[in-house]
Amino acid sequence: MGKKHPYRCAICHCYLDPGEGRICSDCLETIQRAEERKQAMRDNDVIPVSVRVPESIVEVGVCPFCGQGYEFQTIGQATDELLEKWAVQKCGCIDARLERMAEEERRKEERRRR
Repeated sequence: MGKKHPYRCAICHCYLDPGEGRICSDCLETIQRAEERKQAMRDNDVIPVSVRVPESIVEVGVCPFCGQGYEFQTIGQATDELLEKWAVQKCGCIDARLERMAEEERRKEERRRR
């Protein structure tokens, strides 16, 4: 029985030089380009026309920490608190990230108590 060579890319299984890592440079570039495209779509709020609901309303939520505004597509009128919560979930500022981490800790604690 042949043993699998340890110097193979984890994705495309091409040969790697010793010490190169587990993924070849071509696969790393492909992954990075895909991540950049995803981030660009999140930053630009790109929603394909086929996904949009014709009766929807576009509302703006503002991050309470940095003041950045984000557009949200809603079916009906959303409350200011809900728009603010959505904006915090979407914002990339450090305070919003800390708030998201604290919220996750509160959820974990709540699940642990149940």
